[in-house]
Amino acid sequence: MSHDGYIVPDEVRLFLDEDLRKNAYYAAKKLLKDSPPKDKKNKIHVGRSQLHSIPAVIQANGLKGLEYLIERQRDKSIKEDKKEKDDRQVFWEFLFDLFVEDPGPKFSPRSCIKSQSQVEKLIEGNEFLMEEYVIPVYFEHFKCHYFYIASMEQNHEQLK
Repeated sequence: MSHDGYIVPDEVRLFLDEDLRKNAYYAAKKLLKDSPPKDKKNKIHVGRSQLHSIPAVIQANGLKGLEYLIERQRDKSIKEDKKEKDDRQVFWEFLFDLFVEDPGPKFSPRSCIKSQSQVEKLIEGNEFLMEEYVIPVYFEHFKCHYFYIASMEQNHEQLK
């Protein structure tokens, strides 16, 4: 999945930098706001190593690999017999809605693409753009904002 030799139009570059970043920020904020982790000391729903390993899955196997990982992890967390959802289950269900559901929440990559008709036209028939550019960039933005917001909340709690 190498993108060498492909020309990425300026519209796509601007979309990746601005629109995707904003939507990834809202996604991270929503996850942390609507479903705060049960462990008040740790504001992270899932282990840092797990979040840091997802970009490697995207790079190696693209969107299909990411969808497979999310579905497998979500199913695994659901199968565990629990009376209430734990942080892992909340996290994987959120990622399922974000990346697998079509169109997904309004801040998902698919919804974001559909709201930008110029970008949608460019991506139609050029699936490599979705896998090579949109998903990896979106997830990196999401991960950065997720860790940043969580650490800011944790610091705020410590100051109280």
